[in-house]
Parts: sequence; structure tokens; C-alpha cells
Amino acid sequence: RVADCLRALVGEGPQQFEWLARDRAGKVFWTEVALKRVYVEGKDRTLAIARDVTQHKAMVRAHVETEAKYHAIFDASPIAIVCLDADGRLVEVNGRLMEWLALDQSEIVGRKISDLPFLRGGSRQRALDAHRLRIRGEQVPPYELEFVDKKGGIIVCEVHADVLKNEQGGAVGEIVMIVNIN
Repeated sequence: RVADCLRALVGEGPQQFEWLARDRAGKVFWTEVALKRVYVEGKDRTLAIARDVTQHKAMVRAHVETEAKYHAIFDASPIAIVCLDADGRLVEVNGRLMEWLALDQSEIVGRKISDLPFLRGGSRQRALDAHRLRIRGEQVPPYELEFVDKKGGIIVCEVHADVLKNEQGGAVGEIVMIVNIN
């Protein structure tokens, strides 16, 4: 692997790879190695910079595990969970809502609240108003909406939601939890 990187260094330019290293005490740890051709006193040399990435790799692994747990909860939830962006566009929806409405995700993901086919009458406006208030930072107590499934059946739901914020505290969307109260 290193030999391949050294050959590529000549033909393709700087190279970067991970390497399992061993310290003086014999402890094994991960490094990230960057190779670059340099000229020192007119001679062609290889500059190698290595840094310990053990903690970074552990953090990435922990993040992947946390993400897997989140998706397991999201997918197995007995309530419908919807993630919206700040413009009211559905970004992610769990299978529970699809099950209740007999819809496919492709029929609603990417659509705005105002374009959702399953919101009945005043429910569409109520959902839009609540979304706008939450994005502006106002508290919205739980409220009811009526959904219409593909066969025309009415599903009465209670909606609970919270704003998703970026690191600066600005609203970037919301997570909406919907309980079927039929």
C-alpha cells in the first residue's frame, strides 16, 4: 500500500492514506499519513506528515452507532414522525405515516405542507400556520389535524412538534410527531 502511494506520488501528486502504526511501547494506533514531493537543496524528497487519528475514528464510529440507533427508533416508532425543513418541505418520513395513509414515501417526501394530498380542509392551513409560528420561535401547543387516506378514510391525529436548530440557534426545520387518535 505504501509502495503504491509512493509510485502515485510521482505520477499523480500528493497522496493521503490511513496507516496502522505502533508506538515505542508497542501500542497500536491509527494515523493519517500525507505524502508530498518537495525539493530540498535541489534534491527530490518525499515529505511525510503523520497524525494520530485514533480519537477521530472512535468519534466517527460512535456517530455511526448513534445514527443507527436513531434510525431504528425512527423506523420502529408506533407514531408517525416527520422531519421538515424551514420552508415546510418534508425531508424525511417514517413508515408509520405511510402505513396509515396507504401512500408511498415518493408521493410526499420533498413536497411542502401546502401541497400534501392527505391534509383535509382546514387541516392544511392549521399545519401551515403552526409550522410558521414554530419556525419564528413561538410555542405551539399540541393540536389536531384530519388526514385522508388513499381510500378516503378520515384519520384524526394529534400533532406535537419541536424546532430543529443549527449551532447558532437559528431554526432549520422541525421534527413532528403525529399520534393517531381515531
